[in-house]
Amino acid sequence: MGEILRTFKGHTGPVYSVCYSPDGKYIVSGSKDKTIRIWRMEDGECIMVLKGHTGSVYSVFYSPDGKYITSGSKDKTIRIWKVEDGKCTMILKGHSHSVLSACYSPDGEYIASGSQDETVRIWRPKGKWRKCIRVLTRWEKVRLVCYSPDGKYLASGIGSDIKIWRVEDGKCVKLLKGHTGPVYSACYSPDGKYITSGSQDKTVRIWRMEDGKCIKILKGHTESVNSVCYSPDGKYVASGSDDETVRIWRVEDKECIMVLKGDIGSSVKSVSYSPDGRYIVFSEKDNIVIFDLTLWKEEIERLIEERKYSDAMNLVVQVESRNVESRNKDYWCRIVEALISERKYYEVLEAMEQGRFSERKKYWHQIVRNLIREAKYDEALKIVSRKPKEDWQEREYLYCFEIYLNLGTFDLAHEMLKELSNKTGKVSAELYYRLALTCEQNGKLEEAARIYKEIINKFTTYKDVIGRYKNIDNRSRKTDFSCIKEALSPET
Repeated sequence: MGEILRTFKGHTGPVYSVCYSPDGKYIVSGSKDKTIRIWRMEDGECIMVLKGHTGSVYSVFYSPDGKYITSGSKDKTIRIWKVEDGKCTMILKGHSHSVLSACYSPDGEYIASGSQDETVRIWRPKGKWRKCIRVLTRWEKVRLVCYSPDGKYLASGIGSDIKIWRVEDGKCVKLLKGHTGPVYSACYSPDGKYITSGSQDKTVRIWRMEDGKCIKILKGHTESVNSVCYSPDGKYVASGSDDETVRIWRVEDKECIMVLKGDIGSSVKSVSYSPDGRYIVFSEKDNIVIFDLTLWKEEIERLIEERKYSDAMNLVVQVESRNVESRNKDYWCRIVEALISERKYYEVLEAMEQGRFSERKKYWHQIVRNLIREAKYDEALKIVSRKPKEDWQEREYLYCFEIYLNLGTFDLAHEMLKELSNKTGKVSAELYYRLALTCEQNGKLEEAARIYKEIINKFTTYKDVIGRYKNIDNRSRKTDFSCIKEALSPET
């Protein structure tokens, strides 16, 4: 149903970094308690505790082959750990302050690190030399580093900007400016065409790498955004914030489709997708929370497929009331559209009462229009009448006009036109003409005559009205139309 799948407990200080192993079977975490823990995803058991750092562990990252873990620490070092036995195989020294971020290159040949000493360093941990081969900058504290999927570029967060470095020669080739606060996290899209960043300014931004332009700004967090990551298919972005939430954004339309919360309510410092995209792991104080993104989705999909719409609605409501506080717009829309297609309009209204989505107005109008087309005028009138009249707009009056016209209650149809005129200050002559013509066709000649006179007084389309009047006069000479003749006289 989309509840928290599992919570890992064991750290004795805030968890600053979490990362999935390439095969998705394990999660590594780094904490203020100076330790690194490896957790088995299957059952949540901590299978290894890596000790050696003498300060907080700010960053952990698996090698592409999953055999090693690199970590960056407040003790100014980067350590490389062998996953098989948990031994530290190498300590990289060179930074003069805390290492805030460290990551492997996609081929596993290099490690990049960003530090509070205002430098980005690239290290070659393999081979004979095992040393720092390049120092890229000395400007501001570097809170993040991340490689492009092809390994040719390196992004670093420097103050409120993101610098893109060409790894081959160490040149800065792009500067992404737009955030109004320090950038805490950044991540390349799987195809390398975009970078997403999170900042102290509470926003998530998506940048196009081709020209360095910010193409989307995702707003919703109410505190600093500490961590961002792409889903494996590149369609979604997850962001973790000091506002104690993880938000899932659909990249295509910038829609926040899900908001996740842990059990205790605490700042989220790190967030990561599983390699298959089924799970989200995020840190919450000294805990690690695993959220299953598929359990509730699969169940809702099944219920919709089986046309059990009421059950599907109840499940979405339950999801929204628990840890997922999102606008599950896609599911509400699918349920509502399915009900409309089956003409279950009152169930649609029930769904709209429960669902938190912006399309409510669109579907309400669709139901009323459908009922009118289906000649279910009494039902359509009942639905429109339930809406407070002070909230009516032009369409509501026109719906009632259409309903009354088809029910033969011409006086009420006429009243709707008057009320619409009072509300909007204008009503088209065609509506009055249509009402008069319908009255005439139904033998309501006196009513038709009165409306024709009203048309003459309000509008300038006299010629056709005169023709209609003459037809009435010829058909019923017994009726006294002196008032109309007077109105039609040249002096009028």
